[in-house]
Amino acid sequence: MKKPMHKNNALPVYITGTGATTAVGYCAPTTAASVKAGINRIASHPFMVDSLGKSFITAHAQYLPVLMDSIERFCELGLSAANEAFDSISAVLAHKIDLPVIIGLPCIRQGFSQNMVEEIKACFQNINRPFIENTHVETVCSGRSAGLMAIEKGCDIISGGQAPLCLVGGIDSWIDPDALEWLEFEGMILSDSNPWGFVPGEGAGFCLLASEELLTRQDISAVARIRAGFTVLEKNQINTDTVCTGEGLSQAISLATRDTGPVDQIICDLNGLRYKADEFGFALLKCGKAFKTPDEFMSPADFWGDAGAASGPLFISLAVHTALQGNQKGPANLAATGSDTGERSAMLIETLKQKGASE
Repeated sequence: MKKPMHKNNALPVYITGTGATTAVGYCAPTTAASVKAGINRIASHPFMVDSLGKSFITAHAQYLPVLMDSIERFCELGLSAANEAFDSISAVLAHKIDLPVIIGLPCIRQGFSQNMVEEIKACFQNINRPFIENTHVETVCSGRSAGLMAIEKGCDIISGGQAPLCLVGGIDSWIDPDALEWLEFEGMILSDSNPWGFVPGEGAGFCLLASEELLTRQDISAVARIRAGFTVLEKNQINTDTVCTGEGLSQAISLATRDTGPVDQIICDLNGLRYKADEFGFALLKCGKAFKTPDEFMSPADFWGDAGAASGPLFISLAVHTALQGNQKGPANLAATGSDTGERSAMLIETLKQKGASE
């Protein structure tokens, strides 16, 4: 097992706001409320059919045109979530700053190319907010763990004093004809003939990270604090002859929770794939003492489908807005994700009580 890829021990780093676009909501509060109500948008694709002539089962954002070009979907989903995250701070900052932007994206695959990566970077390079002097955009193309890995990098930037503010998140969409056909060919999509597949989804999640010094100086409120974040490489990967016993995910979870009491809730990217179910089961057996109720985990893919690289930031946004709506189990939430390329990420956040909130 390789050593953790990133360490974020020079915290605290705070979250001032989040944004989310998913199949169940066009913003973070709506998404959280929909999940709380048990609403899902998993349905037959309007026109795409599989090799047996049956409609693909997907969870697509119904507020976007189904025929929208893939790069337009990525940019629309991403910018909407990013702008929502900005809403918590836009009216406060009076001086100009340079803003680092780190975006988690899928690995290059059918329906997602390197050219699309560059177009997304250009799209975010032109973010226009009164307090932004320059925008520096970086991407992490690592699949389902890419979003949490982007947040880890943002934490390193804040903790290292390189910037007082950083926009971090993830974007993904499987709603592309080439992507859907590829998933079927690889045997990964849910269908009548494949009960262990996943439902392709789409969405974007973003968090605005800030230093404690900036919060104090500008009298800005935070909605959460990032306590720890780690990414570890799993050597026994999917679609190989090896057997995964959750070693990488267990190590990431253990590292993220080693300096805290039992975690109130774990939010994970279980999506229907047998490999992920087995891995997560092993990890819970190994790390059960880290959670108050290890058998009570949340898997949002049941509601908004597999959100790929957006998963981690969406989990954090869900925890934050569940707390803001008064529905949380407790302040300590762990987001856990795993990529097909081996990255296993775990991030512990603490939601914070807001001013004026009742006991």
